[in-house]
Amino acid sequence: MIDRDAKEKLIKEFRMMQEFEASARDYYLKAAGDPVVCGGEIGAEFGRIASQEESHIKIVGKIIALINENL
Repeated sequence: MIDRDAKEKLIKEFRMMQEFEASARDYYLKAAGDPVVCGGEIGAEFGRIASQEESHIKIVGKIIALINENL
């Protein structure tokens, strides 16, 4: 077990990471849907990247849960 302050700091850092991933996802989704910025293959790739960012958000959420439950 780690002390409460260290645990809270660790969780705070992972939540910040999760927020960064969400921001990146939102940006890629916005770009993917903007026909002026990109269309076709580029837009599709941005959509795939947004999906990957969503996966990262879920992974970090699992990490946060593990920290809460086990540390």
